[in-house]
Amino acid sequence: MVMFQWGKIYCLYTYAHVEFCNLAVMSYDRYLAICCPLHYKARMTSNKVALLIAVIWLYSFIKFLITLCLNLRLTLCGNVIDRLYCHNYYVVKLACSDTTVNNIYGLFGTFLTVLVPLIPILFSYTKILRIYCLYTYVHVEFCNLAVMSYDRYLAICCPLHYKARMTSNKVALLIAVIWLYSFIKFLITLCLNLRLTLCGNVIGRLFCQNYHVVKLACSDTTVNNIYGLFGTVLTVLVPLIPILFSYTKILRVCLVGSKGTRQKAASTCTPHLASLINFTFGCCFEILQSRFNMTSVPRMLRIFGSLYFLTIQPLFNPIYCLYTYVHVEFCNLAVMSYDRYLAICCPLHYKARMTSNKVALLIAVIWLYSFIKFLITLCLNLRLTLCGNVIGRLFCHNYHVVKLACSDTTVNNIYGLFGTVLTVLVPLIPILFSYTKILRVCLVGSKETRQKALITS
Repeated sequence: MVMFQWGKIYCLYTYAHVEFCNLAVMSYDRYLAICCPLHYKARMTSNKVALLIAVIWLYSFIKFLITLCLNLRLTLCGNVIDRLYCHNYYVVKLACSDTTVNNIYGLFGTFLTVLVPLIPILFSYTKILRIYCLYTYVHVEFCNLAVMSYDRYLAICCPLHYKARMTSNKVALLIAVIWLYSFIKFLITLCLNLRLTLCGNVIGRLFCQNYHVVKLACSDTTVNNIYGLFGTVLTVLVPLIPILFSYTKILRVCLVGSKGTRQKAASTCTPHLASLINFTFGCCFEILQSRFNMTSVPRMLRIFGSLYFLTIQPLFNPIYCLYTYVHVEFCNLAVMSYDRYLAICCPLHYKARMTSNKVALLIAVIWLYSFIKFLITLCLNLRLTLCGNVIGRLFCHNYHVVKLACSDTTVNNIYGLFGTVLTVLVPLIPILFSYTKILRVCLVGSKETRQKALITS
């Protein structure tokens, strides 16, 4: 009976481990078949497949063996498991003796089971993931602009009915429909791409776009090209209908309304129109660049156009732009002060310490730190219930958004103060450290050293 129970645990554990690892190997196989079709047969040989299968089963058996050894040392005080199947965790819960080691290994083993296969899966699907992110970004951005235009129409043309029509349930439904529509469009694109036979794996572009993947195909791409053009038109026209409808209505109200109404409409719609024009310009440039031969256009201009399309529009988000600008600016000043400290106080070690890799790492850390801080602020704000939508300020600041809330804002205020102190103090420490060291060198150094430090700093 005991052996039967352990047999069940073994089957359950090996099933989970082997299944995850098989998915990882399958994703690597798909990566080779799609991204390196000419090298597929050389890399995915029958010997390698046999080796991978053997490693998967051996890895699963060793993990189970460690689990079994840890469990055998326990003293059990019961034998009833109220579950459909016998899971290792419920066996451990029956123990009277100390189970700390079992629990730690259990958590470690769970993470290992998921994370080890996840690395090749993520690596293999990076290109597809990049196309998905790019496509959903474009579709969702256009649809968001359409919903925002409808929201402005209700606020200006039907202010008394605004709260009744633009409810939280309707907003949630619109968000769900936007993401579902974008996902279905991408899914059709992906299915059409998977049937193609690719004859190359090099895309001479700044980012991985679907049309350039299709251009690598040796097989017939007529359906892909037709759907690509249809999808492009659909991405623009579907959101354009509510945008044109909304602004036609707003324009009509402005023409027959008072001066105050026109001023209110202009102040409310200007940021949205700026975002719309900016994003449309970026998309048009990218479509022209991908569909037509643009070799006559200077290379730097093409790179700038691609970067403009991907980066400028997200930065139009006022709160995100304002927050990241402040955080990144402070952190940049801190890094610059450290750079000056190395140049003045340790000139012989400057090139060894301030390498291009370290600079790239510092830039990445600064942006990641700023993004995480903004993400926490956003999560805290999303839980609030707002009782207004008018901010009497030149720009949209987080604190003034919080002030519109009817619900409790204690956590937001505490984090706001903590975040402000953190934004200033974290960069201030390396700045003070660097300039203290520089000042010390200036005091004991020669006149030439002081002049150099003054010019540099």
